[in-house]
Amino acid sequence: MAQFIVGVKYEPSKEYSQQLQRRKFWRLSDRAKEDYASSLDALGNVILPAHDRETEPRYKRRINQAIVRRYVRPIVNRYNDFVTRVEPVRQQGNAQYEQLLEDVDGSGTDIDTFIKRALRQAQIDGAHYILCDSNDSQIYLTAAEEQKAGKRGVLRSIGADAVLYKKARNGVICEAVVLMEDDAGQFLWHVTEKTTQRAEIGEDFVVSSIGPEKEHGYKGCPLVALTPDVDGTCGEDSQAAPLSEGQKRICNIDSWLHEELQGATFTTPVFLGVDASQVKDVSVGPGKALCMPGTGDKTPSIGRLGADPAQAQSLRDSLAYEIREVYRTAGLSSGNPTEVAQPESGVAKAFAFNEIEARCAALADACEYAENRSVLLLSNAFWFPYPGDADYPDSFTVVDLSAELDLLLKMDMASLPPLLRNKQVGKIATSAFEMSGEDKAQMQAEIDAPPAKDAFNAANNLGA
Repeated sequence: MAQFIVGVKYEPSKEYSQQLQRRKFWRLSDRAKEDYASSLDALGNVILPAHDRETEPRYKRRINQAIVRRYVRPIVNRYNDFVTRVEPVRQQGNAQYEQLLEDVDGSGTDIDTFIKRALRQAQIDGAHYILCDSNDSQIYLTAAEEQKAGKRGVLRSIGADAVLYKKARNGVICEAVVLMEDDAGQFLWHVTEKTTQRAEIGEDFVVSSIGPEKEHGYKGCPLVALTPDVDGTCGEDSQAAPLSEGQKRICNIDSWLHEELQGATFTTPVFLGVDASQVKDVSVGPGKALCMPGTGDKTPSIGRLGADPAQAQSLRDSLAYEIREVYRTAGLSSGNPTEVAQPESGVAKAFAFNEIEARCAALADACEYAENRSVLLLSNAFWFPYPGDADYPDSFTVVDLSAELDLLLKMDMASLPPLLRNKQVGKIATSAFEMSGEDKAQMQAEIDAPPAKDAFNAANNLGA
């Protein structure tokens, strides 16, 4: 609930408490640091548990030697890069809107970078939030006064752990409580469709004072959710959730395999037909021999004990299976070069890419909604006309670079209009390379520049 009471601890929603440990595990899987094996999973259990018959020293050794191999991060990064590689189409707006695109948070971050980072976090946490705010807390009576003072709308990036309570109507947040921080320390920020309110807190979220409710001009709750529904779970899981479970399983099997190989490194000699009292000082190793007399009618002999090679192979097979499952869950092919199989049919390849494209479209749709909703709210509060919706890509067809380059060469030979050629160059560049805003601007300037011969003629006043 969103009610504040002085002297009473503010309790986050039940949903928040349930998701907190899950998000912690997903982020842990994304980072994949050296403390991974000894940390807790989504249910609060140790990621690498001890076996029932495993001794404490052996378990301690196994967990200390265990390593985690990263699967969550590269897969999430691949999707994030693919979705954000093509810049969305935005409408032309006034100076305030253009300034917002260039510096969306008041710290010099352009909107493409801001949305890309927000999406990356939403892919891990299941949701990320954008808070509409201003760069100046002073209140002005007119838009002219605000502009003179330099006050303008900005967007704040809010992590899922900071949203202690939220209420939605038809998928749109209408009320929320956000944990925020400024120079004075942490505080609670209550936002509704019409008002904002600040509550100061002390240790353990105990409310110390409550500020007045203030009306805002956003014409809607200023907190916007970026929640990609990649796997059809309606925001209950993140894209990283199933990948994290698979990565956990791989870490476990990998630790078992390492333990098996470690135990099988040295062969154990066994003396057969010998009484225990005869073995007083055993020295076994290369270049050494142990001679012992027989006992009665028993002839002494030496046997050897070693690990069953089939057990290690069984673990390798399980490991390969789990790795394939991680990539299958992600909608990607494992691409294992050691596997020999029949080539995929065209239908199989098309089906596989359709799944990838559907997930990319879900990520793009979440970004499109978050940006458009945030810009609309800012335009209401800061008196600038809404420029219209930004249009994010709906299709993510993989470009055949060889075919596209061949087409470009043919276009050059056919003397087609420069506009068509420039479009083809831009298509190849955005598909093949990860480009920043500066890179794109430089490329466009080079495309728009006149050919070298024309530039030379113009510089020397030479006509045709």
